Amino acid sequence: DMAFISNPYESVTLEQFWPDNIAKYSKLVYVPYYTNMASSESSVCALCGMPVATQAWRILAQSEEIMKMHRKYAPKHGANLLVTGLPKWDNILELKKAPETLPKGWKEKISGKKVFLWNSHFAVSPSEPGTLLDYGQAIVDVFSGRKDIALIWRPHPMTSTIFKLYASAARPFWEKLVHTVESAPNMVFDTGLSYVPSFQASDALLSDFSSIIAQYMLTGKPVLWLKNKIDPRGKGYIEDTVHIDCLEQAESTRDIAAFIDRIVGGIDPGKEERLRCVRKDLPFADGHIGERTCSLLLEDLQREDGLI
Repeated sequence: DMAFISNPYESVTLEQFWPDNIAKYSKLVYVPYYTNMASSESSVCALCGMPVATQAWRILAQSEEIMKMHRKYAPKHGANLLVTGLPKWDNILELKKAPETLPKGWKEKISGKKVFLWNSHFAVSPSEPGTLLDYGQAIVDVFSGRKDIALIWRPHPMTSTIFKLYASAARPFWEKLVHTVESAPNMVFDTGLSYVPSFQASDALLSDFSSIIAQYMLTGKPVLWLKNKIDPRGKGYIEDTVHIDCLEQAESTRDIAAFIDRIVGGIDPGKEERLRCVRKDLPFADGHIGERTCSLLLEDLQREDGLI
């Protein structure tokens, strides 16, 4: 009766699983795999211009802001959207009460320390907003010199491929940094399939512009947005869908070190504003999105079949 997809890209999917082919046989439901943080020409194209925007029977939307975007730009003008929040948020909220489960080898490196999760993006060219080349060595150096803090580095999964194929000149830098982290007594290089262990184990996040920021905000823990001079919101920026300007921001290695010191000292000056942003921009994050979504989809299906 219904088929669910989270990968809307034809270029990396077998043809029989393209949205238009699935929609011939079943009611297609698209569950976005990431939390959108800003609307721009590029995000409008991604959210409203791909075949799934037309072929999906229902699309789950994280907020009313996404609905407004579809009403203005999408072929069906929001008629196939359900504003529910994203089911993946439920798991993050569950972490607050779930027992901590650490991957093998993590406990020896991070126990008894303030733990920082570092999320770096693969965008490393001078015209892109990723900060790995700007701050990577400095971040690792800070943790190398201290025994009271620990680092979990979780780079974007495409990073290694980018350095091999498109940024080969910087590949030695990448490989050396990975080796340093892997061999350090207080650092972990996280390549696991799920970010759940790193969300659980960390006390704060250091991150490039990434949907990981919005998802980590749901934990209530502090976040430092790593910035360079490039606007990360994309070409033709329109407006924020998650307002992360409320977060602490770093524009130098000194800012990063100061943030780390504040967290170690138990100082979190932006907490109230950060939580206010979560309530405003992610209002459906209550731990029951999956359950609520199932009920709404079943009701719509039964209504169309004349059962209710």
